[in-house]
Amino acid sequence: MFLLRTLFWLTVIILLLPADEPPSNTQPDTNTGVSAASVMDAAWTTVADITSICQRSPRVCETGQAAFYTFLHKARYGAGLVYELISGAAGPQPVPAADPLPSTTNRAAALAPPSREAMATMPQNTLQPSDLVPNWNGPAPNRSA
Repeated sequence: MFLLRTLFWLTVIILLLPADEPPSNTQPDTNTGVSAASVMDAAWTTVADITSICQRSPRVCETGQAAFYTFLHKARYGAGLVYELISGAAGPQPVPAADPLPSTTNRAAALAPPSREAMATMPQNTLQPSDLVPNWNGPAPNRSA
């Protein structure tokens, strides 16, 4: 639904942007037959059609929901692989099961920054030994040859 809303608002913004001026030697075609009211009516009709698809065809919504949860599982697994690659953790980390209807309070608690006490106990020296080696600054190469 987020993508549909984003697409809708991007379309509205693009429609409100001014168009490029036509060259002065051609007459602009002012009889396009498209008005703002007809565009808004078509948009509302499309939204109403999309929102009622589950009532007309329940299998489409079931398949879409299954595809969404498969995508969510793959995204979490991929994020775990990237985290493992970056952090160098040994062995795969278990992926938590997807909550079918996550609540907003759980998401807000998961996104909350750590407390000052928790940050005080975090290690501050995160440099690797290779980070402490200075860059080599040898003599300039002989370019006369």
